[in-house]
Amino acid sequence: MQNSNDIDKLIAESQSMFGKKFFYVLSLSIVLIIIIFSAFYFFNSEDDSQIISYEEHMLQKGSVANTLIASGSTQIDKKISLSFGTSGNLSEILVEEGDNVTEGQLLAELDSKDLQNALERQQLQLNKLLDYPSEEDLQNALYLVNQAQKALNDLLEYPSTEQLRTAEELVSQAEANFITAQENYDELMVPTDVQFDSVTKLIEQAEQAVSNSNLLLENARRNVDASMITLTESVNNYCDVDSLPKRENVCVSISSYPVDKSVTDAILDEIFKCCDANTTEMNLSKALINSNSNYTSSIEQVNVYLDQLESSNANLKDANNNLNTLRNPSSNDIEKFTKLEEQAEKNLQKRLLSLGEMQKGADPEEIKLAEENLAKSKLTHTRVQNGTDTNDIEIQELLVE
Repeated sequence: MQNSNDIDKLIAESQSMFGKKFFYVLSLSIVLIIIIFSAFYFFNSEDDSQIISYEEHMLQKGSVANTLIASGSTQIDKKISLSFGTSGNLSEILVEEGDNVTEGQLLAELDSKDLQNALERQQLQLNKLLDYPSEEDLQNALYLVNQAQKALNDLLEYPSTEQLRTAEELVSQAEANFITAQENYDELMVPTDVQFDSVTKLIEQAEQAVSNSNLLLENARRNVDASMITLTESVNNYCDVDSLPKRENVCVSISSYPVDKSVTDAILDEIFKCCDANTTEMNLSKALINSNSNYTSSIEQVNVYLDQLESSNANLKDANNNLNTLRNPSSNDIEKFTKLEEQAEKNLQKRLLSLGEMQKGADPEEIKLAEENLAKSKLTHTRVQNGTDTNDIEIQELLVE
């Protein structure tokens, strides 16, 4: 606000321009407005003991010849910051800026959903404390005691007779594996007479098998030749009779032999329908079918002996390779058997060390830790049996309330 000297100056200047009467009325209006704002401020302040003075003036009607504009600012002497007792999301504001409020009036509300959830969680926790211990809690605590007791007993009784026996068996097995690995390496590097004799016998057996297979194959091939001659004669005799069936499938080049079985089966069916058992047609047909079957079998037998000969040759090759390996072991075989021997030796040392540690019994430190663990488990079991502490329940009840 401007002070009274400024106002008087303005009034004096206005009077000189527009007349004393108008500015006299305007002055009184401004003073009255100032008095009204001052009275409103003092009546709404907290200091009820302050005495407010004012003056009354009569307003007179006049004409507006000019406009007086003044600016200023107000300042509140005392501010009070309000806050909720807990954090949360603001859901509603019940007053607006500038409203008069009274003691105990509700100004704003928080969203009660989060508070309700928190209350329910605290109630659940309280119920849990009141219901503690459950039967499951008691069983779990007792289980831990039994497990701790078993662990301590196992350490005190370590090693058992069964554990020692198992460890000794593992040592014996490791020793046997090491001896075998050493023997295999030695035999690789310096083959024994027994090994040479064994491989030599295998070679002889394989050579004999090859010889037998060749003989059988030679005989089978002679049978093929003989069967071919017989089949050719039967085909010629069959083709000389025009009335016999399927001549177009039988009387063909010798390179097409043997005759397909479907053809011979068809001949057999037709010949039994048309001819008697002792007729020439019947005899020629039987001779053709039998000679064709013998020729087919002889060819199959040759194939069997060819496979047998191939297998015998493979066995002979393997036996010769074994003999060559005995005489000249490869670097790969030497490296392989060396590693096997080293691994077997390491495994034996490991088993012996494990047996030695077992024979010493359990570590005293481990026994001590097991005893402490058992004591803790028993203490925990006792606490579970005693239930929840009264102070904890009272604190939780306060949180719920």
